[in-house]
Amino acid sequence: MVKKDFDPIESGIVSSVPFINRLYSIMDSRTNTFMSQSSISFLLEDYGFRILDMTEQEELIYFQAQKARAA
Repeated sequence: MVKKDFDPIESGIVSSVPFINRLYSIMDSRTNTFMSQSSISFLLEDYGFRILDMTEQEELIYFQAQKARAA
């Protein structure tokens, strides 16, 4: 959900030039990732965590997870 008055180009998050966006994406591939609740859940569970709580507030997702015990 993106606010109507939010402009990513003005905010410096993206460029109006597609090539530069691709270059930024390569350089920032490990730090600038947009994820959904389901992708966060999948990633955490894949690494052995159990999700205790997940909430979205002001377009950010907050979660609490715990390392699952080995069987």
